[in-house]
Amino acid sequence: MTRLVLTSSDSAGGCLLRAGVGDIVIPLGFRFVWDELPSDVKLEAMLGPGSLDHFPPHRLGEFHLKGMGALDLCERCEAVEFWFDPAPNSQLILVQLLDCLSSRERSVSKLTLFQADVDIAKQVPEAISEWKPPAVKIRNEHLEAASWPGRHIDSRHLNNGLICFRRKSAPCRSFDRSCWSYSKSFPCL
Repeated sequence: MTRLVLTSSDSAGGCLLRAGVGDIVIPLGFRFVWDELPSDVKLEAMLGPGSLDHFPPHRLGEFHLKGMGALDLCERCEAVEFWFDPAPNSQLILVQLLDCLSSRERSVSKLTLFQADVDIAKQVPEAISEWKPPAVKIRNEHLEAASWPGRHIDSRHLNNGLICFRRKSAPCRSFDRSCWSYSKSFPCL
């Protein structure tokens, strides 16, 4: 069984790789905080065919093919784990990723979230192999929460509408806390 791990940063990816958490670890490395969030079309292009062409072939193993994308890899691996920390940018990536994958039925049943309450990149690999955040099997209500109407707002202009966004879904609780702490830097709030 091939376990794919997706995480939000190169540093977190390196740490998870050294800890042996998954067979393939892909750091997404997008920067969504303080910028316009991508449209559905742009996000598909960022994660779609060819998005892993720059990735070291030895790290993809048998899955290394020209034109391979992160979304394709999610469909080909038997298990897909999201390892995200509570930083606002990580949570924005998580929500975008969940929404993007919601239309890919072959991938949805394989998704599990490990929502860390610490910065994964700052952990010692040996500690991560012993410590593991609780696993949340992604269900339809998590995907529905990720497709909220304000998802495409310009994150430079976060407002009370986003901060008041409350969902009972486990993956979104941390997103909500992150948005609140992120919004404290806005004088208008």
